Amino acid sequence: MYKENEIKEYAQEQIKETLKHDKDYLNNDLYDIHHDLFNTDYYIIGRYKAERWMKNRVFEIIDVVKEYEEMNFG
Repeated sequence: MYKENEIKEYAQEQIKETLKHDKDYLNNDLYDIHHDLFNTDYYIIGRYKAERWMKNRVFEIIDVVKEYEEMNFG
């Protein structure tokens, strides 16, 4: 998957930082942790940065998001 290692590294760093302040953080529900990592802070800010991050794989990324939404939301 595109940029999978980059995303994993980001998540690991964020979890390490959070554990410095909240030792019980990993006792939270996995969905809550995911929400904290990717919905309460900005991984990529702005259209220009998003376009540079996606490069020429924008349609592949859209397909992944579309498939996820269809599987989870119908």
